[in-house]
Amino acid sequence: MVLAFNPDDIKNPFQIKKVTLQDSQGQYSGPIYSFDFTDAKITFFAEILDDIEEPYLKARLADLLWLHYKLNKYNDKPKQHEYAKQAIEAYTSHKINTQTWFNNVDKCWNRAIRLCLQIKDDETKNELTDRLFAAFNQDYPDHKFMHLSLAQLLDKLKIDEKFRTCIAIKLWDISCLLALDNDFSNAKQYLNLTSKKYKQISSEHSWMNCLVLDGLMSQSNAYVCFSKNKMIVANDLYNEALRIYKQIPKSYRSEYAIDDQILEIEEKIAETRTALSYENKNIMNKHPDTQHISEMMKVSAQYMKVLVEHASDIKTVLLAFTLQHEVNLSQGSRTESLAKHVQALARRNNIPKLVPTKMRDSDGRTIAKAPGINFNKDENDFENHKAIRAAMYELSYDESNYLVKSYILPALKQLKEEHEFTFSKVELLCKRSNFVPDDRAQLMTCGLLYGFQHNFAQAIYLLVPQFENCVRIQLQKRNINTIHTAEDGIENEKSLNKLMELDQIEKIFDQDVIFEIKSIFTEPIGFNMRNRLAHGLLDDGESASLSSIYAWWMILRLVISPYELPHRSVW
Repeated sequence: MVLAFNPDDIKNPFQIKKVTLQDSQGQYSGPIYSFDFTDAKITFFAEILDDIEEPYLKARLADLLWLHYKLNKYNDKPKQHEYAKQAIEAYTSHKINTQTWFNNVDKCWNRAIRLCLQIKDDETKNELTDRLFAAFNQDYPDHKFMHLSLAQLLDKLKIDEKFRTCIAIKLWDISCLLALDNDFSNAKQYLNLTSKKYKQISSEHSWMNCLVLDGLMSQSNAYVCFSKNKMIVANDLYNEALRIYKQIPKSYRSEYAIDDQILEIEEKIAETRTALSYENKNIMNKHPDTQHISEMMKVSAQYMKVLVEHASDIKTVLLAFTLQHEVNLSQGSRTESLAKHVQALARRNNIPKLVPTKMRDSDGRTIAKAPGINFNKDENDFENHKAIRAAMYELSYDESNYLVKSYILPALKQLKEEHEFTFSKVELLCKRSNFVPDDRAQLMTCGLLYGFQHNFAQAIYLLVPQFENCVRIQLQKRNINTIHTAEDGIENEKSLNKLMELDQIEKIFDQDVIFEIKSIFTEPIGFNMRNRLAHGLLDDGESASLSSIYAWWMILRLVISPYELPHRSVW
């Protein structure tokens, strides 16, 4: 257990950090407040403070005493401020150089100036600011980031107003030197702050130069990656360059020939998308673990054959085919299981923060982004929740494709050998379904029948819009509003995406089915079938893909479900 130091947290800069053998990253259990100490310990700290010579310890104890008197609202302000001043002096007694600065001295100076601001000691604050700026003006040939770190601290504390012009000029010079050395990544870090400083001093032309250099670096880096056939990286960099160039006002573009650059980049983006499209199709055509899937296919066919022999009617057969008799509620939620699996995979690899990911469509376009998982934060943290959810959708996508290959297709083949599925038989199932509206039974029948005939492309083009309507009707039956009214009074039905976000959707489906529908139909990180189908983005192959087969099977399952609403998942 150690006392962690976070100077950016003004009220609670100290936190207990538990470190265990199982979790080398540590877990924060929350802030430690000065009133966690007994009165006897506080008195002891005060008595020994003047005798302490070690600056880190003296600063820490003086700061704790300041917090104690401040939080407990003692009226003795001179005494409170004296402890703050002692902490400031101890924190800033360290020399500023590349050996000390990145070894927590930057945090000490950060905390010292924040204390000055809290006790309104402008004289000391100005003195410390001058010392920081003097350090910024020194040369640091042995460390690329020293100037940037000092400038970032001055910027963060908003104490650099009188130095902004000088800071901007120096940062610009460093950015240019790094760019000339093709060190684009580090140059961009400097350039981001340089751009901010020029905007603060209203130097529009200099700010424009920052944008142009930033765009040129992304463009140059993209060209290198393109020449090395690194199409994913090249595509990202060309898009980044395009975004930067489009920030430049049109009145300045002719000076830098920006419009010509934009046209060239758009052509390169199209080329990289085409290349990525071929790569994606090659990946999708690969079939890993073929032997295992072949074995599962045989088992699935035999399983269906035995069940069909003992089934009394067609609905019993289809219940078996859609695995609904296999539901075991004691197994717990599939959604929860996926979430735990995602976190376990990341922890098993000892990764404190999974990197953000981008999802691309088959044509190479970036269609979704997911943040990384940060295990130093709670799993309920908004960004972590998004990251875990995204990984779950990817995992679910793989699982559903595996189920199609290993079970659904071989079981369907066996089923067709034993049973003939006619329009009248399937229509009877739809008419008796508690999920299908009476006036959509024939359309649903046609769509389901196409699937039994292995015409899955035709099946989904009929079924997906009708499935959306089925969900809408089920909500309307429960007096749940499915209409969006615009400001001008125009009323439109909400899309499946919006319907699945309604809290009341849990009256129709359980959490696992909700997750499954989103994974297949509405999430860009999943297959996003509803939206890709509606916009004509599915080609011949994708229309009959494994995801299309799974979507047909899932809709069949919901149509013949024996359960009262909310419908349950089979997983």
